[in-house]
Amino acid sequence: MYWWLIQHLVIVTLLATLVLVAGRVFRLSPAVRHALWVVVLIKLMMPPVIVWPWAMPQYDAVAESAPGMTTIVDVSEIALKPGDAATPVN
Repeated sequence: MYWWLIQHLVIVTLLATLVLVAGRVFRLSPAVRHALWVVVLIKLMMPPVIVWPWAMPQYDAVAESAPGMTTIVDVSEIALKPGDAATPVN
């Protein structure tokens, strides 16, 4: 259910680890290290904009047991035919 939160925290953790290793290995100046940590903090506060290209597994048993819940559809699996384009509403 909260896959986007887990995904976002994994990305931020990887980014923070990269900044930590870069700061230790390359002996960066304090100003550069500060700028890199600010980037990590900004990414931590941003909503997840970049998502993984694969979907999380769907559990049909949960969807069947809760009839009022909606299911997530992967739009990349929907094949559009010519003529399916929506017409603009005036």
